[in-house]
Amino acid sequence: MIDDLDLDELRRVRRISYYFGYPLHRDDFHELKVRERLQGHYTAKPLYGRLTSSGHVDRSAGYNGDVAALYIPREAGCADDASLFVTHINPADVALPSGQRNWPVIRAAAEHEILVAITDQDAREPDRRPQIIPGRGVSEMTKKFKVGDHVSWNSEAGRVSGKIVKVHTRDFDYKGHTHHASKENPQYEIKSDKTDHVAAHKGSALSHA
Repeated sequence: MIDDLDLDELRRVRRISYYFGYPLHRDDFHELKVRERLQGHYTAKPLYGRLTSSGHVDRSAGYNGDVAALYIPREAGCADDASLFVTHINPADVALPSGQRNWPVIRAAAEHEILVAITDQDAREPDRRPQIIPGRGVSEMTKKFKVGDHVSWNSEAGRVSGKIVKVHTRDFDYKGHTHHASKENPQYEIKSDKTDHVAAHKGSALSHA
């Protein structure tokens, strides 16, 4: 349980300190629940696009859309029981027009990535994976789409629409980043209706247009 852990110990685990090298506090962590049952706690942060030559974060590069999440399961007894995840969202969705970080979107992406991982480990019905919905917990089904479907999603410029041109059911590289996908939780490449831009999103971010 998170309250039984020495949070300073987490920073001594190299794979964790690479992303979370600063002091972590209990208030940094949020509950992760499935159907009102506590699974564990997590914290998340958006990542910047590059490092300086000295290995420090280059804040001038801006956010690249990657989100790092640190998950501590309910039964954790030490820092080695913690899991680290990196997922990806549209870089334009990381910050609000005010410049503040868009924490509801960042946390929802982290929650979804963690939930996919823990339900993949122990899912009795593979086609009924829970799906995180910001502020509402989980729904019963992960949304599925096919090539040719007309869909829409939220962006910094508002609601955007496009047509699905590819469905990924395995991990794939997109713009230099590895995206995680499976048959149960595919990712989609969508070509914008208004430009030649192609975006990659999980089904949870999409709606039929």
